[in-house]
Amino acid sequence: MKKILVPTDLTVLGDYAYSVANKIASSNNAEIILISVVMAPQNTLFDANGNFIEDGESDYSILKEKQALLQKRLDEFAEGKDQISKQITVIGNINQAILNCTKNEQIDLIVMGTNGNYSNTLFSHQSHAEFLINHSTIPIITLKCDRSDIDVNKIAFVSDFLETESYALETLKTIQSIFNSTLILLKILTKDQVRSTEEITATIEAFANKNELSNYKIHFYEDKSVEHGVAKFCAEKDIDLIALGTHQRSGFSKFFRQSITDDIVNNVFHPIFTFPIKEN
Repeated sequence: MKKILVPTDLTVLGDYAYSVANKIASSNNAEIILISVVMAPQNTLFDANGNFIEDGESDYSILKEKQALLQKRLDEFAEGKDQISKQITVIGNINQAILNCTKNEQIDLIVMGTNGNYSNTLFSHQSHAEFLINHSTIPIITLKCDRSDIDVNKIAFVSDFLETESYALETLKTIQSIFNSTLILLKILTKDQVRSTEEITATIEAFANKNELSNYKIHFYEDKSVEHGVAKFCAEKDIDLIALGTHQRSGFSKFFRQSITDDIVNNVFHPIFTFPIKEN
């Protein structure tokens, strides 16, 4: 993991995201790149790489002034902060600008603050986190409060564990290695569960072997719903980070229906690591 992207609108959520990104970057000698976006009008033109295009007919001076001011504020935000290598401001759509940046800068991980369902502020509105989680080709860590003192001792890897395929978990393993974390492979047992715990355990063990997981434990937790069970288990067991896989092409997760993943991201207060499921 060489580059971490921190999107920020220069609110306190940006501080939260930077603090976690810096914890990871400083332990792994990675770069942190900051990005902030000036929202463009709907009729604004962009090239294939998402760069702003002047059509020669409209006056974009106000947008450019906003971008210059934002760049100044972002540079000030970066002063004195470790691991930051670049500050980027762009004019455009927030979601697309972040996705374009991950491609152009070869980003390995996004760390961003979000209010989830707790607020409707501009940059941190849940739709941005949801959109990026469902469209990003790289992992994302979302957090809702100050985690500057975070020490990731326990990671809850939440799944239905229906399959044993090998997935791209390199970034998660890197984070586990950095913090020497215990990986808890968590299965929530709801009332419609038909498989026995013995069958599920066998599948989990096969999954762990297939993905070369280490330092892990298997846990079951009974509850009325996956989201409620995850929240309760993580609160009771002092979980530091929740990991969820998302399968974007079909709109469903092979681990969960996408709506469950979105519900957990929006409503559970723990930091959450989401990763796109990629078959090797």
